Amino acid sequence: MKKFFSYSLLSLLFTFIILSCTKSTDLTPDSINSALEIRTARKLTDTQIDSIGIMHNYRLNGIMNNIDFNSLPLENQFDSILLLDGLSASFIDTFKGWWSNDPLNNYNDSTFNFYYAKIDSILAEDVINYSSFCNDLSKLETEIRVNVSDGIVLDHLLVIISVAKYSFYYWAPTIKGGSGIGYDFLGQIDKVSSSLEIRRPKWQTVMAADASGAAWGFLQFGVSAFFGPVGATSLAVGVVGSAVAGSVSGAGLLP
Repeated sequence: MKKFFSYSLLSLLFTFIILSCTKSTDLTPDSINSALEIRTARKLTDTQIDSIGIMHNYRLNGIMNNIDFNSLPLENQFDSILLLDGLSASFIDTFKGWWSNDPLNNYNDSTFNFYYAKIDSILAEDVINYSSFCNDLSKLETEIRVNVSDGIVLDHLLVIISVAKYSFYYWAPTIKGGSGIGYDFLGQIDKVSSSLEIRRPKWQTVMAADASGAAWGFLQFGVSAFFGPVGATSLAVGVVGSAVAGSVSGAGLLP
């Protein structure tokens, strides 16, 4: 299948788009300091969190380009394309178990659950365009940075927001301000949907699956991965892997 963009161009493109998106966050030094005074230590920097979003789109595009739309049913390729991306068989099996029994439903942190519900409501909106979507998330991010005192919970929520922003741009049609890349892939899936016996998934549904995958990945890897620089890297890799698996699942390819 023809590549839509080279990976290097994709990375530059996604970075440029998100930079324009994040400028609308209106944090003040006073508001930041008021939260920092009582916040427990964070384990990820803002740069690391942003890189998770960039790498998500980079790897997701590689995965989607590895789908053989002439080999049906497409669901049979779920394991193989994720293995090509570098995910282990045990990771894929664990992800499948999560997808059918969402552990976030039993996550007992009230602060996380409160703000995750707010993020989820933004993802569910019929947004006008990418700019308005970023504006809504940036306003919520400001609120989160000021009010969340637990550094780990803050990282968790910011990771989800980062993946959501990049995911929107990847999956949304150009008329919504997206790249149109993921939307074109969904069109390819639509062409064979009669064989798959599924309806074409809405791009916003896939975007929400991305965010859910990132949320699960943070839970899955966060507890054991928070030990120094190597731990942070492992966490980022796990979150990206689960987010792209969420994308592929949301696109209707989970067997």
